[in-house]
Amino acid sequence: FGSSMMSMIYTFVTGAPYVAVDVLGVSPARLGLLLFLPAVASFAGFLVAARTANRVSPARLMQTGALIAFLGAAMMMLLALAGVWHPLALFLPGMLVGFANALATPSSTTGAITRHPACAGAASGLLGFLQLVVAASATQFVALLAGHSPVPLAATLMGLSLVSLLTL
Repeated sequence: FGSSMMSMIYTFVTGAPYVAVDVLGVSPARLGLLLFLPAVASFAGFLVAARTANRVSPARLMQTGALIAFLGAAMMMLLALAGVWHPLALFLPGMLVGFANALATPSSTTGAITRHPACAGAASGLLGFLQLVVAASATQFVALLAGHSPVPLAATLMGLSLVSLLTL
């Protein structure tokens, strides 16, 4: 779960600049401003996660995050397939992905490394490794399929969000 959720944000952060600049014609200066949107959403997600962690179960935070990530990926995919190729059609759904990741990943990480405290270090290392391998693979998949379209990025995020939901 944690690897696919974390990979969504890595894949978005690496794929969105290509789509924004090369496909949508966004200037580098404007790209910097647009990347601010998912960053703010991530910050908000971390705040919500921190403030609700004592009242909401980790499983509920992960479920909610996975559903929000799916909503963001589905929105991006539907807009891309409908021909709505605008920077906000990429970055507003990206905000949902960033928020979802920040909401769900801390609970996932905590669950992974506290299950067996004697091997928390190994679990943490393995989790980090898996997150990076899945993210690198997903990013390469986007690069392999990249044409002059936002669809490969949206489809990859959609696939990762479905993996997140299925692994819950």
